[in-house]
Amino acid sequence: NDCMAVDILPRLLESLLLVLHKSLAIPLNADKGSRADMQTALVFIQEHFKENPPLSSVAALISLNERYFCTRFKEYTGKTYKEYLRQTKLRYARKLILSTDISMTEICERCGYATQSHFNREFKACYGLAPRELKKGL
Repeated sequence: NDCMAVDILPRLLESLLLVLHKSLAIPLNADKGSRADMQTALVFIQEHFKENPPLSSVAALISLNERYFCTRFKEYTGKTYKEYLRQTKLRYARKLILSTDISMTEICERCGYATQSHFNREFKACYGLAPRELKKGL
């Protein structure tokens, strides 16, 4: 079934990348939480924000404990992990609202929100108006 393959392929690719990442030799004096590590985390978030990756998974990806990851992430981005993930999701939602005709329900789902009300609340808090109000203003 093609749908099943579409669902399995991203997970398979992610697993392969994680295995490859862990198999690479990392020097003993490697700077944990380096710019390169943070870039790896940001790329991962950009590629997987729709799946709401838990902080623990992103920290593990770059071999950091959650507490240290949070400290380094905030230093690097100026935002907490949760704030950055939310901002990424809402920025994508805004792009979809402004550039497509898909329904708000579909946009909500594509951005990784479980409920329309949660999506609406966060969107309004971020942009000062509800998603439908932004769409009406076009």
